[in-house]
Amino acid sequence: MAEPLMTIKEVAKYLKMDEKYLYSLVARKAIPHYRVSSRTIRFRRSDIDEWMKKISLKNTTEGDVSAAEASDA
Repeated sequence: MAEPLMTIKEVAKYLKMDEKYLYSLVARKAIPHYRVSSRTIRFRRSDIDEWMKKISLKNTTEGDVSAAEASDA
């Protein structure tokens, strides 16, 4: 069975992040996402978890880096 997709609201709650900030990450293509239509964005939880691991590793190896800076790499 396919993994259910999450909405912006669900991901923002999951990551404890403001929806506007999440939209800015999507606009910069800094977070893995899927466009279902021109106005509909969805996320796979497994992709978000992998993205968070990548940021955590980057922060650990490079010192205190914000999520936005880490996602630009």
